Amino acid sequence: MLIYYSIAAYELLEHRLSDAEKEEVYDVFYRVGIRMDLKDLPSSYVEWLPVREAHLSDNLQKVTTPKTFSFNTGNTWVLCGSRYCSKARSW
Repeated sequence: MLIYYSIAAYELLEHRLSDAEKEEVYDVFYRVGIRMDLKDLPSSYVEWLPVREAHLSDNLQKVTTPKTFSFNTGNTWVLCGSRYCSKARSW
């Protein structure tokens, strides 16, 4: 998840990454995983993508109807698919 969030956050704040740049991000996490002695890691970003998709489909529940969450700040958030979308007042 951290790999995806790192890429998505950068693309949201800066610009879309090329495939080579995504590969470079993955390689950093891959080398950390190797140093942690993790086994069976995909060796490239392209090989990691189907592993991520399998993880998402096997381990996360799909939401068919939006769920509303209220926080102490008074903001109301709605879960839209796999992302939180602001429904009420802005920050």
